[in-house]
Amino acid sequence: MSARLAGRSVAAEADPLAATALSVALMRLPLPQRRVLVLYYLADLPVEDIARDCGISVGTVRTRLAVARQRLERELSESDEVPHAR
Repeated sequence: MSARLAGRSVAAEADPLAATALSVALMRLPLPQRRVLVLYYLADLPVEDIARDCGISVGTVRTRLAVARQRLERELSESDEVPHAR
């Protein structure tokens, strides 16, 4: 996970609004990307196991992870630009 996303994860634990933004951003990912991201980061599975379990190649897992990270970071940066109600 990129340093920025890792930092966001820590912030999400302390800030309910950040946790909500992260959850919303995750749900906006296409299912194939969300699946590999969750299996890799939350289930802590290696890419080889994810590839086997999903019936796809290791290269496809890595590509989906990269694209998912980019999309997630873009979603989160866009949510930062919207002022929060106080």
